[in-house]
Amino acid sequence: MECDRVQKKESRKFKGTGKTGDFTVELHKISLLRSVSWEEVQQLNKKHKGYKDGFYTSTVGLHGKRSVAFIFGMGVGGNMSTTPAGAPRLYCVTRPNTGRSPKYELLSELLLRFDPISDEEGEELWKEQLEAFSKMCHHRYYFGKCNAEQQRGIFCEVGRQSRTYFVLSGSLICVWPELELILSDSGKLKRLRRIQIVRVKTDNNQRIVGKFREREKLL
Repeated sequence: MECDRVQKKESRKFKGTGKTGDFTVELHKISLLRSVSWEEVQQLNKKHKGYKDGFYTSTVGLHGKRSVAFIFGMGVGGNMSTTPAGAPRLYCVTRPNTGRSPKYELLSELLLRFDPISDEEGEELWKEQLEAFSKMCHHRYYFGKCNAEQQRGIFCEVGRQSRTYFVLSGSLICVWPELELILSDSGKLKRLRRIQIVRVKTDNNQRIVGKFREREKLL
């Protein structure tokens, strides 16, 4: 549960000839599954019984829609919301659709946004949102519509259980001029011109190293 699950959906191989000879690059379409099942969060609940650990909700969007999360303190020992060294304890937020947040926060900050609920209410909301976010994005669930999908015809993955990414691997130096051209055509948005080097291990133990881009950046 601690790690996202990666599945390779498909790969396309491209061959060419450059100044230094023949080259091959591969474009991999991968799916990142981020969701946490009810069985997995139950294990977290059994493991974490510290101060203020448990299920919480926050109100999001229209019509009083609530977002559910399991929140727990990091580390063991100490007194209440502090560590054995006396420092404020940091807390982790885990959601059914997007999994564990990489950002740790102070309990005092989280209590400004979240209200505690019972395990029974947590189960109901957790299962409901697992089902909902397998079919729709954050905007449709909380606000009833998604402007990106309705107005621009873009498949929105915000908040969904899985997200699609593309990794280009192989002889990238040979196609670098073409990559620069594609990036320069991405408009004024810096995030659309960003590219990352990643190492990916899929669920069948295949390892891929290459350049990473999100779905929308290839549309």
